[in-house]
Amino acid sequence: MCDDVARERSPDWMLEKLNLGSTEEEEGEGDVHKPEVQASTDDEGSSEDECEPAKYVHCVDTGTACTTKPPLAVPGDAVGLASNIEQSTTTTKYMTSRETKHMTSKLLSQSTSLLRPDHSLTGLQHIDVPQLRLTGPCARACCDPNAADEWKMKEKPPPRLFPPLMPAMEPTVAFGASNEFFESAGLQPCFRPKLYVKYGGVQNNAVKAAFKMAGFRIIKGDKNYNALWSGAMKAEEFKTLNRYQRVNHFPGTWELGRKDRLGRNIARMRRHPEVFNIQPRSFALPQDADDWRLECERYPDGMYILKPPASSRGRGIRMMRRPSDVKPEKDLLIQRYVRDPHLIDGFKYDMRVYVAVTSIDPLRVYVYREGLVRFATEKYSQDPDSLKRRCMHLTNYSVNSKKEGFTMGEGGEEDDVGFKWSLSALRRHFDETGLDYTAMWARVKDVVVKTMLCVEANINTLTKMHVAHRNNCYEIFGFDILLDSHLQPWLIEVNTGPSLSAPTALDRHIKHRMVANLFNLVGFVPYDRTKFEREEEAKRQARLTGIGTGTGFLKPAKRDMRTLENINFGNIPRTDLPEVRSDMAVKS
Repeated sequence: MCDDVARERSPDWMLEKLNLGSTEEEEGEGDVHKPEVQASTDDEGSSEDECEPAKYVHCVDTGTACTTKPPLAVPGDAVGLASNIEQSTTTTKYMTSRETKHMTSKLLSQSTSLLRPDHSLTGLQHIDVPQLRLTGPCARACCDPNAADEWKMKEKPPPRLFPPLMPAMEPTVAFGASNEFFESAGLQPCFRPKLYVKYGGVQNNAVKAAFKMAGFRIIKGDKNYNALWSGAMKAEEFKTLNRYQRVNHFPGTWELGRKDRLGRNIARMRRHPEVFNIQPRSFALPQDADDWRLECERYPDGMYILKPPASSRGRGIRMMRRPSDVKPEKDLLIQRYVRDPHLIDGFKYDMRVYVAVTSIDPLRVYVYREGLVRFATEKYSQDPDSLKRRCMHLTNYSVNSKKEGFTMGEGGEEDDVGFKWSLSALRRHFDETGLDYTAMWARVKDVVVKTMLCVEANINTLTKMHVAHRNNCYEIFGFDILLDSHLQPWLIEVNTGPSLSAPTALDRHIKHRMVANLFNLVGFVPYDRTKFEREEEAKRQARLTGIGTGTGFLKPAKRDMRTLENINFGNIPRTDLPEVRSDMAVKS
């Protein structure tokens, strides 16, 4: 209902939503059950990631993206609302306990300054938390030296709930501000049921801070959680999720995260070369040994970059001048080197762009308008003799931060100092030098869309195999984008586990907002676990026996006497028979 309407959710958070219907599924590559395949995580490691939260933007507004039906651009507001728009298509009754039902009716009549009505759709409201705006006030330690680290605070504030953003929808947990602020804004607390988060793998301070400030409690060794933030998940773990639980991965995203698989998926779409020319040509050895041999014959003086297929943080990457130096039998990825990168003051740089996916079918992609710009620490040269100078050709923070002379801003608002900037600082630089940032950003979104189209079929197949509920999964990706001298963006790689730790003030200023925006977008719903499990079991028994439960989930069945007359029940009077559905009656 809401997917066809353009809407603005906040003056500072313009959301444009890619909403594609399910495309024709292509056959996978024979490794459907490979959760052990390792995808590349953030190349900066668990302590350094780069992107800032402010606005998610629709990925396709260039009009040249796909060979299928053109995607719909749906501007929206901040992250919080989009999840509720998606959930509005479901008919699930989320409020299962008496306390939560009472809370819902109370929230429906509640007035808060954090919601504002939509201009195009009656009954729809938008979330507008000032602290989550791109230019909004920041009370964190990155901008306030007297502020404490949120993830270390001892008090446990009660969760605060946003009222339903549309009629017949459920309240969702509020993220992004202190308990005192939400209370002053009129948001009601939720004391029951309690909310739980389970961590697995890397735990970073941006995620921990967001959940702790929102009133979540940490749970270990239990499946009764509301949110799971984990590393790679096995297929069996997806199958156990109920409709209220949210996990931060889709099955099969190694199709994006592994460099060899990403190159193969993009190459498969190059049957439309004028559309899917989004990544420098790559070769996965030894599978592509024949193609690599032809490449060597055609371009004997080409420059290439060699990468392990599943590495991160710049480990194992080296430059190569002569193709003949590569041994085809070795397991690695070779990629053509972009010789003419766009430079700022003589330094090469790339962009970390954060991309959120909340649904695979239909495909919904959000691009965050704020992110990080990472610079090499040595001035760029095309001299082949300089290929061994990693700090000239690689922009990885984990590589360049160790270089003597590396500097960056000390505060969160110093985003254009040294070798690490924000995307907002890059926009200002483009404006000052007369470059068209808007056109460049539109091409970046185009690259994001086409990349997701390359892997959508495989991920969609695995999601339908293993995930029972459409809203269970969401995922944040880190796209590394390089601009050439013509401001044409090139996809370098995609990180399925981008680091959300914030070792510097600029990281904290960007990532903490982005994560809170992301969680508002996803939408976490409180529910009574005990009663939910009891009602689910009753529904299962009703499906097996055909007997109504009397709980409201199934209406009492009506007798169909025409069918009953054909059944022999022996000496049992028909009036003593249980209620049955006519379509479930057993034929004699």
